[in-house]
Amino acid sequence: MSVRLITLTIVGFVLGALAAGGVGVRVIREVRTLDDATSLPAQNIARDDGYHTDPSETLISSVALVPEAATFGDDGFSISYEMTSIAPTLGTEYALDDQPLYPKRWLVEALGGEFEGIQGNPNEPVAVFPLMVGGSIDQVDAVRVVEAFVPAPFETPVSISGAAPEMSVGAGIDVVLVGESDNGNTTTIEIRIVTDDGIARDVQVLGDGPGWSESRISGDTVTLTRSNDVGAAEFDLIVFGTSWVAIDGEFIVNIGSIDE
Repeated sequence: MSVRLITLTIVGFVLGALAAGGVGVRVIREVRTLDDATSLPAQNIARDDGYHTDPSETLISSVALVPEAATFGDDGFSISYEMTSIAPTLGTEYALDDQPLYPKRWLVEALGGEFEGIQGNPNEPVAVFPLMVGGSIDQVDAVRVVEAFVPAPFETPVSISGAAPEMSVGAGIDVVLVGESDNGNTTTIEIRIVTDDGIARDVQVLGDGPGWSESRISGDTVTLTRSNDVGAAEFDLIVFGTSWVAIDGEFIVNIGSIDE
């Protein structure tokens, strides 16, 4: 065996192990386009149809989406599904009720038209198409997820003051200074967390630097206390949590294996 073939075999073994965990597929494709890939195991090459292991599964990022039920009712057409994360986002710890994917916007081709569906809550795996009332599954020609998000942790420093009481942490996340008071040698501030349409979760605010001794959360308001800071004009804070990051592309969802 030549040195070149040995090298490619080693690369194929390493990339094959990564691909089994849901990563490395892009690297495998690049190796195939740049060099002779005869030594790469065929089973480690991504399938063109986009399925993970079964035609009922749709692979979106590192999550397998599996439709469970499709129902026509008085409120329209709905699709419920379950999800399995095959490679959670690095640095994100999922609670039992957290979802590894937010397939927010869907499209259905049926009855000679195209209908839009929305999943309004990231933690409720049901897409609803309110304009589709009546009908049956055999009249549905295609289902696609056209806007999907995966969770990713963030940690952002901000400076806030009475002169600049509102700061943007990122797309759809703002923090607002809504209260400030001095008491002896301490200063207490109230920060309100404002988010758009479930774009973030578990958002917290901490003081950045020495002297911060207390942090309390009530609803969307965080109360912070700092000693020896009476009369301070500006406050350095750290905002952190998990936000939803958009995935590029559209994804075909196979509902042919489920019943109404």
